[in-house]
Amino acid sequence: MPVRKNKAPAVAIPHSAGIATAAPAQPPMKRVAALSRLAAVLSHSQQLDPLMEEALAVVTDVIGTDMALVLLFDPHSGDLRVRAARGVAREYIAGIDHLKPSEGLAGQVYVSGEPLVVRDAARDPRVTRSVVAKFNVHALACVPLIAVGKVIGVLVTASYDPERAIADDLELLECIGLQLGMAIENARLLAESTYASKLWESTFNAIQDGISVHRPDLQIIKANQALSRILDQPLDTLVGSSCCLAILGRQGSLPDCADHRATVSRCPTTEIVERPGGKVLRVTVSPLLDDQQQVIGSVHVVSDITEHVMLERRIARAEQLALIGELAAGLAHEVKNPLAGIKGALEIVLENLPEGDANRAVLKHVLDETMRVNRVISDLLDYARPHTASNTRTNLNQLIEHAITMTQMQVADGHVEIEFRQDPHLPTVMVDPDEMQKVILNLLLNAVHAVQGKSKGRIIVTTSFDPKDEAIILQVTDNGEGIAPEHLEKIFRPFYTTKKKGTGLGLATSHRIITNYGGTISVESTVGQGSSFVVRLPASLKSRTLTPHIFQPPH
Repeated sequence: MPVRKNKAPAVAIPHSAGIATAAPAQPPMKRVAALSRLAAVLSHSQQLDPLMEEALAVVTDVIGTDMALVLLFDPHSGDLRVRAARGVAREYIAGIDHLKPSEGLAGQVYVSGEPLVVRDAARDPRVTRSVVAKFNVHALACVPLIAVGKVIGVLVTASYDPERAIADDLELLECIGLQLGMAIENARLLAESTYASKLWESTFNAIQDGISVHRPDLQIIKANQALSRILDQPLDTLVGSSCCLAILGRQGSLPDCADHRATVSRCPTTEIVERPGGKVLRVTVSPLLDDQQQVIGSVHVVSDITEHVMLERRIARAEQLALIGELAAGLAHEVKNPLAGIKGALEIVLENLPEGDANRAVLKHVLDETMRVNRVISDLLDYARPHTASNTRTNLNQLIEHAITMTQMQVADGHVEIEFRQDPHLPTVMVDPDEMQKVILNLLLNAVHAVQGKSKGRIIVTTSFDPKDEAIILQVTDNGEGIAPEHLEKIFRPFYTTKKKGTGLGLATSHRIITNYGGTISVESTVGQGSSFVVRLPASLKSRTLTPHIFQPPH
């Protein structure tokens, strides 16, 4: 950018030009009034474009010219660009735009930093743009726009009247150029500062962690939108409140809070805070230091880690349950052997008792209960112990047909109708047939139990294929009593049952099996209308993870 040089102003009057009548020199008071008017305009407007437009209106009015424009140097293109114009056609603006430094009259003024006046610009050989001659521009003055000792552009004003001369106004134009140059630079700096401020504000609010700036007394002086979202408080409520009230919901600071430790040690400090209501936050505090390394405040970064903490707690609970499951499986195995001996002994005693013996009914009840305990232990072992699946390519429709036949044998009274709507083009699936048979039987027997109170129970089994998710779908729907909403989220938990003689492990086992195949099992139910269980299995082996579960309940 050219630096302003102290030289006498150059006034060029071509010999080919005719004699022009100069306008009377501006009286001193009028010049003062003109500069005062310009100063008022420049102080009134802080935005660059309106500022230049109002300044050009003052120039044309005070100097008495027909047109005026401002060219500013563009560091990106390396050209002088027209940024504002008055009394100028668009064709003229386009014709002189992108003027190279030192090109033409304005380019020379930009490089030299000295004003220039010509009597007839249309005929001046230094003018490189033909549009000047086309519009018959005559008297023309160019003055540098100077800010902080550097030329930032050029102010041009001209007349279309061949009789008008503006050489006597050059000193006034130079003063205007100085004022306008400083005003333009200030407006540029203001625009850059405003942009930087908005960019910082946008960046501050775009950060997903909550951020707050605090005074030494812990009062919040700045906070971003993420903190407002995490703490569920409006920004205007957060700003001005204390750190402890905003985060902990209490007045007064803790004796050894993270802010105190950070400002004393001059190092970032992190602590975990659990808010009223259960939300868990990680708060990292960094001290704010001035140039003399004195603490002037602190910055808090707040992260919502509730889900992470809950996941860790669930994993810890699952590990505990897995250990309990292993112990339960070992205990059940030890109990099962003597239980078999008790069962055998009872059967022998019953065989030797006559039919009319009074003790026979009691022993029969003991035998039934012994068998019930044995079933519970068998189900527990089946759920808890690891199972290595023997996966083969299996036709799910055939498994369902076999399971329906077995179920119908148990409800031979005819009060339950089972309908199978199969997809004849259902792809085969890689599963253990025995495990899948167990899942299907569990779902069918649950449905049969649900329609017990119906005069005509109806169960519909449907298979289909979802090509979008590449999933095989098995749906078992009944018109039974339905499941109450408070029971829906618990039915896949081990030992949870609403049946009088149920073990509560059938659906839990089914959930474990389906989950091991990378699938899902879900239920929708309406009390009094029935339930619908939906099993989704991935048809592709790639989307499946086969891992044994040890007494790990669904979440």
